[in-house]
Amino acid sequence: MSPLLMTAAILLVAIGLAHSVLGERFLIAPLLADRNMKIFNKAPLAKNILRFAWHITTVAWWGMAVAVWDLSGKTAVNSLTVYGFVAAFVVTGVMILAWTRGKHVAWIVFFAIAGCLWAGV
Repeated sequence: MSPLLMTAAILLVAIGLAHSVLGERFLIAPLLADRNMKIFNKAPLAKNILRFAWHITTVAWWGMAVAVWDLSGKTAVNSLTVYGFVAAFVVTGVMILAWTRGKHVAWIVFFAIAGCLWAGV
């Protein structure tokens, strides 16, 4: 078992949980409760789309966590799969870092995931 790949999988589960719980509490719920958000009055389906689009990201990260955990037990790892994940998490980290100017700390976790994946193969 590769401890680095296992660590990356655990970080993916943790960031997904934080994303859904904290995002729902501090972003999604307040947005949906705001009566001044006219789009929700004109298109009620938009509320559900916003909520499921937010939480589907967590589902995707958890799916990746399962794939990474599975790879951690293999003796021969498909490096293209891992490097694809590395690229995705580096880009995610860069986007968060750039768009929030470092104020949102998730970029650290995504770089840590990418680093664990890179070093784990």
